[in-house]
Formats: sequence, structure tokens, C-alpha cells
Amino acid sequence: MIALFFEWRFNKVTPPFQVPDEFNHFYKSYLISQGDLMPVEQDKRLGGNIPYSIREFIFPFQKVATNIKYTTSEGEINHSFNIKFNTKDSLFIDFPNTAIYSPISYAPQALALFISQKFDASLGRMYYNGRYFTFLCWLIGMFFVIRMIPYGKWMITLLILLPMNLYVANSFSADTVTNIISLLFIAYVLKLSLKEEKITYWNIFWLFIMIMSLAFAKVVYIGLVAVLFVIPPKQFKSIYFYISGLAFLFLSAFLITNYWSGVVLEYYTPYVNYNPDFRNGICLSNCANYYIQKQLILDHNWYFLNLIYRTIVDHPITYLSSYIGAFGSMDLFLSKSVTYWAYAGIFFVALTEKNEKVTSIVLKPFFIAAVFISFILLLLSQHLTWDCVGEGVVDLIQGRYLIPLMPLLFLVLSNTASKYYWLSPPIVLVTGLLLNRASCKVIYPRYFQDSYYSKTEFFCDAEKVNEKGEYITSNDAIFLEAGKYRTDSFAHSGKYSAYFDPWIQYNMTYRLKNIKRGDLVEMSAWRRGSIGELVVTSNCKSNSDGNFFYNNKTIHYYDEKGWGYINTAFTIDKACDSNDVLFFLWCPDSTKRAYFDDVKFSVKRFKGNYLDSIYTVK
Repeated sequence: MIALFFEWRFNKVTPPFQVPDEFNHFYKSYLISQGDLMPVEQDKRLGGNIPYSIREFIFPFQKVATNIKYTTSEGEINHSFNIKFNTKDSLFIDFPNTAIYSPISYAPQALALFISQKFDASLGRMYYNGRYFTFLCWLIGMFFVIRMIPYGKWMITLLILLPMNLYVANSFSADTVTNIISLLFIAYVLKLSLKEEKITYWNIFWLFIMIMSLAFAKVVYIGLVAVLFVIPPKQFKSIYFYISGLAFLFLSAFLITNYWSGVVLEYYTPYVNYNPDFRNGICLSNCANYYIQKQLILDHNWYFLNLIYRTIVDHPITYLSSYIGAFGSMDLFLSKSVTYWAYAGIFFVALTEKNEKVTSIVLKPFFIAAVFISFILLLLSQHLTWDCVGEGVVDLIQGRYLIPLMPLLFLVLSNTASKYYWLSPPIVLVTGLLLNRASCKVIYPRYFQDSYYSKTEFFCDAEKVNEKGEYITSNDAIFLEAGKYRTDSFAHSGKYSAYFDPWIQYNMTYRLKNIKRGDLVEMSAWRRGSIGELVVTSNCKSNSDGNFFYNNKTIHYYDEKGWGYINTAFTIDKACDSNDVLFFLWCPDSTKRAYFDDVKFSVKRFKGNYLDSIYTVK
């Protein structure tokens, strides 16, 4: 009931696509729902053809996910339910980080999308159907985990109810399926290790299915197969069956992992080899290179051991706190006091829960071994594909990566000598409620409450100009230059639009003052034609390092009339003393005519130097 209630609450306080890289997970899920199971390579790019309607749906929420000060509204979410899904026009989208994932990782998400399309659901409805169905699959999986595991049931229940677990399960993330398989495997192995009946060929078959699924879902967790050693030989019909059964399972794990790793490497493209026109801003590390990093590790004997030490010592607070709850793009953490309460509750329940029988203390080191092997594989994978070559530490370990591993560590504490077992149920109930309530209180303001103290904005549809030849905007105090360069040949709305030709490179120029570091700038327009971009630039008086030039010409999607939508939101990250900041439409190569209409511009100003502290655990 707690999980169901907070699934509803997380849906209310979390807009779409706010789990890390969720929009890329959605792209992959969509392609699988269309029958495209393997990655698509095109012109040194990796991704797939995505309909413009999906881009229109995702784009507003992608801005929220990638900028700490960008918020949304219930109206924006409700609007997504009016966006119709159609495959008439599509665009090749780069998502190299999720394109190489196995279809197994997206089975519930893709199935929900496939069924939703058959009922002509809107994109908003398709997305939330995917959320609900994926969560339902996770909930059913967790039910069987609790039912199968022979001891530590209340402790496992508390781990399942941790906010990070619920947050990930309520999304399109591939981690959800990985977590289901991992925990089912652990629970099933422990059940077999303590059951009275002998292990049968059917048990070996189901272990094989779980191992195969785990290897395809995320190869780094294949280290969990080490937990098979907690099954005593006496649980098998004979010593021959014990040896041959485990040998078969370990060999299967090795072969499947080796096969799928080879498939992934066939598609792997480092930043230096990726298409230069499309390799920025696509979840691809610009300083990582698997092949060079691998050779560096092989050539320096102590390098990887030192990396393990530095990663564990340098970043324990980050990944231990984010295991309890870190939301958004790792920019929302629970307070230290809440995190301490969570760990105190977990340790107490693990130590005091009543268990009739547990794994022998002689065999529990295999729990630690399984966790250690998987953690090492996780570090190796991250370092090879994400960290800069020679960096010497893994910076991208997130707490959600520990969800399949931490239960084994806490199961080490389980015992049969508890005297306070009656406290476990109320502690699990209270801790689960408090942690998730605290999480909702942290998440909601980030996405739905603006924190700026002032805003300058305008909208211009090119319909009116004043006697000075300036465009009149929605803001009575703001006028845009070059109003004489408008035409009634084409218009996105109304009758007029701004135009460019070989003699006109600038249009709709606006001069503004007092832009500061930390200000959030958003600009958008509809463009007809293949050229033209939106620009904000400055020329600082006393500090040339403070100069900035932000531009965007990317069409995110087209409407039915052929107009393309350009939109960008960014934070000024330079300290500039300029009183002359320019916004303008720019066509540096006006060999063809281009038209702009319905231009929007805004600057939001915030108090405090939040740029230097957004990743600090409070």
C-alpha cells in the first residue's frame, strides 16, 4: 500500500522524463515497440528514427531535466495529453548511451507503448501508461521477492520502499528491469539454499533463465552469480549434480556475458570517432575512450587498484546518500538527517528481525564476494566508457546502481537471535512513510515552484511596427530593431513574419542590460527555411573571459505547415560587466530566404550563487 500510494504521489510531483537520461530510454523503448530491437548506425551516429510528434512531446520536459532552474507546470503536463502520436515525419535522433541496451531492459515499457498505439492514445497517455505498467511489473516482481526470500523479509521490504527504488521504478529507466531480475535471482538462490526439498533440473533451468536475463540486461551485475556458492552441496541429489549444475550456470554466465559484451562493443563509438556535427549534448563523454583507457589499465599494474581505492574513499557520501534518494539529474538530495534515519532503520531491522533460519556465517562471505565482484565490474564499465582517459577515479557512480547489490550486504547482518523482532514492522512502516514523504517535499518545489526574483520577457509575432520601424512586442517597454524587414509572404501565425535574404543577416535585435552569471535565458521561434539561428552575445568591458556567445539553430520538430520550432534554455555561466547584451536573429549565410515568426525571449534572475552548490549534499 505504501508503494502504491507513493507511486501516485511521485507521479504528481515528478514531471515526465526526470530520471537521468529518461528521454533516451523512452526513445529506445519506442523503437523496440516498433520492432527495432538492435541499435541503428547512420553516418557515424548511433540512435534511431524518431517521429517529430515524440520530439514535440519530450522537448519541454527535457529542458526541465537539463537545467536546475527550469520548471514546468500542470498545464504543460496536461497539454502533453493533447499531442497526437503520428509517424508521418521523423528525424534521426542520437542516443548512443541507451541505443546499445538489450531489449530485455525495456520489455514492460515497450509493451505498454505498443498496446497504447493500438488504441490511438495521445503521447501523454502513452508515456503514463508506460510508467504505470512498468511500476506494476516492478511491484509484482517485488511481491515475489518478499514471498520467496527465506529470511530478512522486513529488511528487504524496507529496501524496496526506499525513495530511490520507487523513483526509478516509476519511470522508463532500464534499471527497473535490472533491479527486478537481480532481486528475484538473489531471493530464489536463498530459497533454494535453505529449502527442505532437493534441487531439481527445473530449478537449474529457472536459475539459467535469470542469469541469462541478468547478463543481457546489465552485464556488470553478472558478478551476482557468486551467490550460488551459498547453496550447500547437500541440497543437490548428488555431488556430481552439484558440480555439473554450478559449472553449467557459471559457464552460461561467462558465455552470455562475453557474447553480449562483444555485441555492445561492435556498436561502441568514442567521442573522437562520432560524427562531429552531432556528438555534443547527447550523453557521450567528450574525453572518454574505451580502447585507450583499457590499454592504460593493462599497461599500469597498480592503476586500477588505486582507482578502486580512490573511488571508494573520495565519493562514499555521494553514492551512499543517493542510494537512499537522489532525484532529477542528481541535483536533489535528501537531507543528511533523513539519510541517517534511513540507514539507522535499515541496520536496526536487519539486526533485530525475527528469522527462523539464515544462511550459515561460513557461507555469508560469498554475499560480500558477489557484491565486490559486481561493484568492480561496475567501476570498470564506468571508467572505460564515461571517465576521462587517465582520470584515476570513477566520478559517475550513482546510488541507483547499488540497488541490486545492497540487499546482500544487509543480509549479512541477519540472524536468529533477535529479542526485539516486534519492532521491525512499525519501523519499516514509519521509515517508509517518512522517507517518501520527505522525498516528495524535496521534489515538488524543484519542478513546479519558480524561485526567480525578477523576469524580463517578450513575445513578438511581427504583426505590428511603430513609427521608428521597430517591432512592437507584448512588453510595452521593449521594441525590436529591423521592423522594416518583415513580409506577408509567409507567416506562422497572423499575417507577417521576419525574413532574411542575401542582403539581410540580422533581424529583431534587442539590446538589454544587467545580465549576470546565473541568469536563466530562454529563447524560441518558429522558422521556415533551412538557415537562421537565435543568438545572445555580449562584449565585456574589463574582462574578456566574461564574453559569451550562445546560439541555437536546431529544429526540434515541425508543425503541419512546415514551420520548424527552435527553442533553447541555458544559464549564463560567465561573469560579465557588460551593459550591452544583444539578442537577435542571425542568418550569416543568406543564400536562401528564411522566415522567423512568433519569437519569445525571457531572462529570469535568481538570488544566491547556486551554480557552485547544486551538487552539494545538504
